[in-house]
Amino acid sequence: CYFALHFCLYIQEVAKGIYYSRYSYFSEIYLGRVAGVFHYDRNIRYNLTFQEAKEACEKDFAASLADRMQLFTAYQQGLEECRAGWISSAEVAYPRVHKNWNCGQNHTGIITYGIRENLLERWDVFCYKEDNMSCGGVLQGDKGEFQSPGFPQSYPSNMDCTWEVTAPPGHLILLAFHSMALEEHKGCQYDFITVFDGKREEGVELGRFCGSQLPPPLRSSSNTMTVQLRSDASVELDGFSVRFHSVKP
Repeated sequence: CYFALHFCLYIQEVAKGIYYSRYSYFSEIYLGRVAGVFHYDRNIRYNLTFQEAKEACEKDFAASLADRMQLFTAYQQGLEECRAGWISSAEVAYPRVHKNWNCGQNHTGIITYGIRENLLERWDVFCYKEDNMSCGGVLQGDKGEFQSPGFPQSYPSNMDCTWEVTAPPGHLILLAFHSMALEEHKGCQYDFITVFDGKREEGVELGRFCGSQLPPPLRSSSNTMTVQLRSDASVELDGFSVRFHSVKP
């Protein structure tokens, strides 16, 4: 029957669309990880008990509930939410990088509602899955270290990662590379690191680097410095590791 055939084809297309829609939804969430941590709600706001939150991380992503230190590390690297979620200690919390009265009443850091006695309360969840391919982020503090995705193994092709480092007000940043192995090219046109004094959009370029020769220590003129890594479609090497600390002018 013509109608029956086309109705079946229609149902198949609808099912295929639902599958790809769900795949896209999960992929978008998973790829949005910061330091391995991501916010999740199973597509319904504040609908997970503590046990359901744990199962959502495990069954949907083969992940675990994030603990407080993992959430704090992700916050330091730029993870920000305005919705609270369960973490492993049965605490309900969320990270705020920027002040917003409607999200934490202008507080920043880990906004917490404390450890909940009633585990049947319904919230979202923060999941954690180990992530050695995280790309870029916002790093704040007196000192720290970051690496290219996958370091000390090869970084992926076609990367464009940006790390924005911010020291306390009134301080400058001293940046020192401890390891570097990128595709060699005289003009650094293939795989390269660019360091900016300030934010990338408005900062002055301090240098573009590739190959295996370590750049000299670099110093900012303000409390912000940006590092960008770009790679092309071939020849992936070990990448880089860099440390920073704040100094007085």
